[in-house]
Amino acid sequence: MTCVMNHEEEDSVEDHLFVLVPPIDRPANDNVGWISTVKNFVSAALLVFCLILLSAAIFTKQTRATMDGGLAPAVAYALLWCALLWLAVIEGGLNSLVGLRHLDKDRYKDSHPLAYRATKLCQRGNYLERFIVGRQYMDLTMVFTISFLATAGKGASVLGLPSTVCAVFLDTGLAVTLVTIVLGQLVLQINSAHCMLDYMNS
Repeated sequence: MTCVMNHEEEDSVEDHLFVLVPPIDRPANDNVGWISTVKNFVSAALLVFCLILLSAAIFTKQTRATMDGGLAPAVAYALLWCALLWLAVIEGGLNSLVGLRHLDKDRYKDSHPLAYRATKLCQRGNYLERFIVGRQYMDLTMVFTISFLATAGKGASVLGLPSTVCAVFLDTGLAVTLVTIVLGQLVLQINSAHCMLDYMNS
């Protein structure tokens, strides 16, 4: 996908945003739809499987937070989702603020009032640069928090699964890594990149 900027003077906000245009030289492929469906299904299944594994590890007290930290499983589980949500909101907010930086804010003042107020505040002076720096520290904090809450202890075994499966997904940290990247970063990054104004206005 390539980004093209419309430079004509129009009244609508959409005409002054980046729009996605399919690449002209992309070869036609009848199997693209089928392959995409399979990839989506496998990705979703893998994500759900990792979430089930982490949830089981938390509620059987086999994670660092519930074993070493002494947290109650319900508290650790709730904190995990709060940390994931916080991380996702920060990631999406950065994309939107940077993407809307050069757009005239008066054009969406009435249609997206919350986005207008947020961008007006964050883009004042060097606030955006300060937000980017602060967001980086917050990202690190949230990632370490998620790791503490969801990383399983060595030799963890859940749901009666073979030890090899538990070793691959839990002992190596693969499950928590996939959940953090997909739910905590990619989902809202991609959505905010396509719907910057709507994201900031929500």
